[in-house]
Amino acid sequence: MSRFRSFGLAIAAISVLIASFGTSGASATTLCKEAVKFCPVGQRYEAGTKLTGSVKAGTHLQITTSIGTVTCQSGTMTSTTTNTGAEPIHGTVTANSYTGCTLGGSPCTVVSEHLPWTITISAFNTGNGTQKFENGGFGKPRKKFTCTGFGFECASESEDTFALTGGNPAIATIKQEVKVEGGPFCPSSAIMEATYEITSPKPLFFSAEP
Repeated sequence: MSRFRSFGLAIAAISVLIASFGTSGASATTLCKEAVKFCPVGQRYEAGTKLTGSVKAGTHLQITTSIGTVTCQSGTMTSTTTNTGAEPIHGTVTANSYTGCTLGGSPCTVVSEHLPWTITISAFNTGNGTQKFENGGFGKPRKKFTCTGFGFECASESEDTFALTGGNPAIATIKQEVKVEGGPFCPSSAIMEATYEITSPKPLFFSAEP
């Protein structure tokens, strides 16, 4: 074998070795019916799965500002996944609503704008993960809240990130500072807090596979 041929084979072998090291850390997120590290094919929720969440019973969604706290008695969010076994899983948020909202006893309305949003889901090895609401092509996720008794209309615009805990049902929680804009009575920022139960599908766990 010539020296040039030997050299070429050595380079090819090194390239394969480098490529294998470069991909060894990659992982894929799978939505699973079981709390396992490697989700069997028959236990996976495939692309097209509809995720529905509601504010957990006994809790409220809160938007705390310097002038008071907007409290909503209930809320729902609906999204549909578009892939599986990828990092991250992508989906489309088609609905996100709030009801029974008040500020200091005065009624408020909270409306989601710039829908549909994009959702991305990433898993950890623990069976838990995160989900993030992002710009779906019409602007960042935006919530406009109007409280007539206080005479102001404000909006928060943020790409919210929820912590996901697998279970039956799975739980999504958030406590995040959001930027607020609007008229002169609007605060500059607020803290949004909420706990959602993912009511469908269930059980639901988040698998991170190599």
